[in-house]
This record gives sequence, structure tokens and C-alpha cells, in this order.
Amino acid sequence: MKKTYIPVFMASSLVFTGLIAGCGFGEEEENVLLDEDEEGMEEQDLTSWEEGDWSSEEDDLEFDEEDLIEDEEIDEGLDDGAQVERELYLLDDEGMVVPRSFQLPEEEGVLKQSLEHLVMDGPVTPMLPDGLQPVLPPGTEIQGVDLDEDGTATVDFSNDIEEYPEEREEVMLQAVTWTLTQYDSVDKVKFQINGHEQSTMPVAETPVGEGWTRSNGINMEDAGTVDVAASEAHTLYFAVDGEEGPSYVPVTRRIEDVNNKVEAIVEELVNGPDLTWNLASDFVPQTELTSEPELDDGVLHLQFNEALLNQEDSVSQASLDMLVLSLTELEEVEDIAIAVDGVEEVKSVAGEVIAEPVNRNDVSVSGYADM
Repeated sequence: MKKTYIPVFMASSLVFTGLIAGCGFGEEEENVLLDEDEEGMEEQDLTSWEEGDWSSEEDDLEFDEEDLIEDEEIDEGLDDGAQVERELYLLDDEGMVVPRSFQLPEEEGVLKQSLEHLVMDGPVTPMLPDGLQPVLPPGTEIQGVDLDEDGTATVDFSNDIEEYPEEREEVMLQAVTWTLTQYDSVDKVKFQINGHEQSTMPVAETPVGEGWTRSNGINMEDAGTVDVAASEAHTLYFAVDGEEGPSYVPVTRRIEDVNNKVEAIVEELVNGPDLTWNLASDFVPQTELTSEPELDDGVLHLQFNEALLNQEDSVSQASLDMLVLSLTELEEVEDIAIAVDGVEEVKSVAGEVIAEPVNRNDVSVSGYADM
């Protein structure tokens, strides 16, 4: 599934009323110049990092650009001085890996550039809103990114990446993998340290020899009593309200007895997030599909009952966004078409008729960091 995010709707435009963790909502960055404040960086205490706290330099390295396949959607048509929006996966103060949008300089080698913005005390630091931290240890250098024709990006990190607490290993893998796989060219990520391919990560020895993909999950829910052998992992998007505005967080949940993946995902979105997460859903419990979903050339047609509509007889932006983000994680799904029983024209909260199928390009997965 292609994962490039080009937000059209601002997440902050959503109408969130009565946001409560784990419950429904009811019925419903001027860009900071990258000033290198060296004095400030020298004074920053990094001992908390070494002790395993989530609290928080970029060397302008060059690598053989012939190793990186030119990607039409990444490196073509560059405009000097232009800014482009990129998604970075960062760590919030609750330990969740969350996507946030940033305006970065448009330049070649965006895979390397994106990873450099995941390094603590790197170029993203001045742009970060409160409560978010990069995931890579301070001083980590991205020594190269080699993208092959099969969509595998092999990243070569400096030895500095080894300096992280054990409990941080999986969230670091998740953030790197999901940041790179937002680009159409990348399906899998492999890891090297100082030119040596890794079969396991150096601290907690998480296996990485086969590479990591989005199927490895993100923000994994506790499976509890779910039979792993008789279940499938699916990524659901739920809402969170932050200082920079509401956004969506991907959560991987194991779902048992999946006969129809689409129906199962819709049902789990209606069920809502785990109560241990500070997340929310915008579906009332009565929301359900009234006919079997149909997939036609990448367009997924969904027929709902009237419970999908809010008090204004429209589909909330949050409900629509969560459906689109969650269902387009399925490789075969590109667009979502919504219909409601007994309603001739389904409208958005803005009063506009949703006449065309909606895809990820129409959704803002994250709020904008302060610019």
C-alpha cells in the first residue's frame, strides 16, 4: 500500500466535542529556521537519556547518491528554497509513536533527510511542540540509505545508535520504519551499523534480519487472551487531542476470526481504542455496515446505517478520516466510497456532498507542528 501523506484537510478543522480517552466524541508550524544554537545544545543534560527516560547533531554527511534509486515522487522536480511537508514519527510523553507533519527543505535524498530529523538534538529539535521527542540517540549519523528496486531501504547508522535504553528499541524501529514507508518507493527497511548488516538490534536483540515493514505493527495493544495463531494484526487509527490540535495515532490490534477484514476493521473502529490509551473514537456504538463491502478497482464501497451520521445529519470529519486511514492500510484499498441507508447525498460537516471516493491524500493524519 502506498503511504505518502499529502494532507488536504487540516486536522485542526475537526469538530471534537467532549473528547474523552477511550470514548466517543458524542454525537456528534511560520517555519522555525534551523538555528544551530550550539551553546544551548552544550548545556542540555542528556543523562536522563542514558537512564532510560524518554527525554532528549547533525553532521552533513554525503553518500554515493547512485546507491539511491531516483523516485519520481521524492526527488524529481526540486525547487531551490522550497519547503515540502513530510511526516515524521516521534515519541510522545505517553510512550506512543505518533506522526506529525513538518515543513522541511525540498532536497534530494529525502529518505536520509527524514531520518536525520529523527535524531535527538538534530534539525527537528527547534520545531518540536511540547510533549514530543525524536527517537534516535543524540549524535546518531545516517551514513547512507540504499534503496533497491524491490522497495527495500537499507539504512547505515553510525555506532552512536547503540546508545539507547532497552525499552526504547521497538519504538525506535517502529518510528524509523513508518517514517520511511510513507514514501511510495519504500516497502521494507533493513538496518546496518557502521556498514555491518544487523540480524538483531544491539541492545534488546529484536530480530531485524529480514527487515521491518508496517506489518510489524506500531503501538501494539496488549493482545490479552487473543489467540495469536487464530488472529490477524491490523492497524487502526484513533484520535488524540494535543496542543497543536487533534491528530490521529496508528494502533496495531490483533483481531480474531477475521472472515472479512474490512468488516472487522470497521467493527473495531466502532468499538473504540483500548481504555489504557489516551485516544478516542468518533463512532456511536450503533454504527454498523448494512451490506457487504465491495471492492472495485481499488475503490472500497461501504454502506452504513444512519448511525454514522451526527446530529447535523452529516459524517463527521473524524469518522471519515479514521475510516480512510485505517482501511487504506490494506494493500488492495486505495479509495473509500461512503453511502448511508435512506440518504440520497452524504454530506461532510462542512455541508459539502461527498460525491467522490476519498483517499489518504484527502486526509490530514497529523496536526501541524509549530512553524
